[in-house]
Amino acid sequence: MDAVLQNSIFNKYSSNTTPQNKDAFYYVISFNESHCSEFQKLQIVRRVSGTIAIIRFVDTATILSQIDCIEKSALANNRWKLSSSLEEKNKALSAQKNKEFLFTITANDIDALLVSLRQKSIAFETVSIFKDAQSAVIRCRTVTLFESFLPEPGLLFADAYLQPETDVLVSGYNRSVNSINLVDFFLPNANGNGITVGIKEKTMDKTDIDLLKRVLPSILASPEKDHHATIISTLVGGAGNSFYSGKGPAWKCSFFPSSFSNLFPDSSNLLVQKNVTVQNHSYGTQIQSFYGAEAMGYDIQTAQNKNLVHIFSSGNRGTEAATTGTYANLNGFSNLTGNFKLAKNVVTVAAVDTGGRLFPFSSAGPLYDGRLAPQLAALGPNGTSEAAAIVSGGSAVLQQVYKDSNAQTLPPASLLKAILF
Repeated sequence: MDAVLQNSIFNKYSSNTTPQNKDAFYYVISFNESHCSEFQKLQIVRRVSGTIAIIRFVDTATILSQIDCIEKSALANNRWKLSSSLEEKNKALSAQKNKEFLFTITANDIDALLVSLRQKSIAFETVSIFKDAQSAVIRCRTVTLFESFLPEPGLLFADAYLQPETDVLVSGYNRSVNSINLVDFFLPNANGNGITVGIKEKTMDKTDIDLLKRVLPSILASPEKDHHATIISTLVGGAGNSFYSGKGPAWKCSFFPSSFSNLFPDSSNLLVQKNVTVQNHSYGTQIQSFYGAEAMGYDIQTAQNKNLVHIFSSGNRGTEAATTGTYANLNGFSNLTGNFKLAKNVVTVAAVDTGGRLFPFSSAGPLYDGRLAPQLAALGPNGTSEAAAIVSGGSAVLQQVYKDSNAQTLPPASLLKAILF
């Protein structure tokens, strides 16, 4: 990293104050990456750049002096707790300091943090809690977040909670492009039978002739029915009763609807109970080139449920640029729509035309840390929504074929992704 930039980032997160409680503060360190085999001695909380990290308090005088790769260290301020997008909005939000917004927060112990703040009579509302990632969505005034939440030692991350929107889809389905017709011909029983696919967005039309009697009851379903959800479900596993374009790869699968008003993963226990092994996510928020609380949530869930595959549309902002991060202001780079798509254990899907050419609107990688994304591409004439749906349907078919050949045992998600890739 350029030395001037490195110093700028280091100074941005440095504080000149003296900690009141030496067991409850953080340091910012600058290091030389090529000589960091001793990092296991540190409790790294966040990497804010390639050579700058935030560490939890340790025996600083002893430990830091023992690690040769650390060039300098200083007490950290609270800015490192902000997501890059929330930090970017800080000035605009300051002008609306008394207005209430939704925020996502992550803590060492989310319950303890919320109890502590209530005991201090801090005014906020808990909208939802995702315990697996020690995260919550809260509603409070901007001034409350910055002046009451951020200084809390147990708080690790804060972000603006964004409303999801579908990655727009217009019909243009062709079953031959991704060899779906070929599968029908050679493996007529490979149809997703016995597999349940989760559709996370608004609710599909259960009476649609191509979905009839295959949509499972769900306490997570959105109360709002939407045409987009119906089309996505049809592309995943429509029965083809209406027309050939209404027949998806997994045309005998079942569907489990859940609302995307919750950007965190759905209840792992409920997904297991309902036998959901593939979940389609054809929606996004804004371009977010960072690893956030939602991304961590999906990684935790996939680590716990090793048969579950999450399929995300990459987004339809391929010509735009990220405003923060490693690839900031570079049009056409690192513009996936939502930090949840930057999780390490999910699949993101780009859109191509009938000739296999990538559409300019299809959001592209690399991710903030250089990882490859999207990993796959499928037909999506007018949106990555449909591309993701086709991959979800194909994943369900692969799961069924594996089960039928292996005593009804599901394939590990890692194996399924390796086959897809």
